[in-house]
Amino acid sequence: MTSQDQRPVVPPELVRHALRRTSARCYRLDVTEAVTSIALVMQVSMAGRRNAAEHVVDQLGEAGLVLRTEDPVADLATPDTVIPIEIAPR
Repeated sequence: MTSQDQRPVVPPELVRHALRRTSARCYRLDVTEAVTSIALVMQVSMAGRRNAAEHVVDQLGEAGLVLRTEDPVADLATPDTVIPIEIAPR
């Protein structure tokens, strides 16, 4: 658990399992003791990045995970943006 917000850290294995239909070459996970974060690392057009971001957000949602941001698809599609992943509130 993090000391800041007392939310459990999302295990990277859970994220990888949620994204099993997405090539691991499309995204990068950054893992620390406090948070697991994701970034798209694809070299494609913005439309391609947005499409990939929609798929990632949908797959995470199916697994009960969300990105900690106001607009997850747009933010994930933005190059060089790393976004924390958390368990969806119930």
